Amino acid sequence: MTIRKKFTICGWTRPGLPVRMEFSPAPAGTGIVLNSELRADIRHARVKNHTTVLIRNRCRVSLVEHLLAACAGMGITDLQLTIDRDELPFNDGSSLLFARQLKNAGITGRTEPFYLATPVAVAGTRSLIIALPAPHLKISCLIDYPQTGPQFFSTVITPERFLREIAPARTFGPADPALKPLLDRLPFRVKMVDGWLFPAEPRFRAEPCRHKILDLLGDLALFGRPLRAELFAYNPGHRLNLKLVRQLRKEAV
Repeated sequence: MTIRKKFTICGWTRPGLPVRMEFSPAPAGTGIVLNSELRADIRHARVKNHTTVLIRNRCRVSLVEHLLAACAGMGITDLQLTIDRDELPFNDGSSLLFARQLKNAGITGRTEPFYLATPVAVAGTRSLIIALPAPHLKISCLIDYPQTGPQFFSTVITPERFLREIAPARTFGPADPALKPLLDRLPFRVKMVDGWLFPAEPRFRAEPCRHKILDLLGDLALFGRPLRAELFAYNPGHRLNLKLVRQLRKEAV
């Protein structure tokens, strides 16, 4: 599935640099391709500074998870992207702008999903993801950090539910002085809790937990096909998410 027409998004990177992205339709089977050569594929994915980074040869783009979550949530599998920086725009720390613009551009085509046949589980330090066969994609997430306390959210992923329940969920995480230029540009206030930054006023209940689902969706896009499975995640993070995608790739062979 791809978009019907081109569009552009301009914004700011985390260090506060201006960035411009151009979105273009792509033929079926193209995948999501950045700057003509960097495909959003698990083979090119790494984790650095709490974000997912795509690297191939000399081409490198970081903070790809919010865009890829919008693609996965809206069903987009084929897209050509041109970016004039090595990092995608932060926007408001969510997928909302990406998802709305993809919807407004029109979505067309069809991509055959991958139906998980056998259970898959991956674990980290105090973290776990279990994937079970299912006719749809459903994600249930529990987080329990000192800065958030226990939070739970569960939903079946459809474009409508993604736009309403997941895409607006903003990020959170450790404070970094290097983020100050970006924080000064945000359209909302932030607060500090035990060294972590959060939006001062949540958009809805369990916003951090929903953002973890958003990040997981973005990393699942690196699988390359829409996934049909039921996922149970406890304190997921990018490293564990990528470990899951690598295991799913083995199951798909």
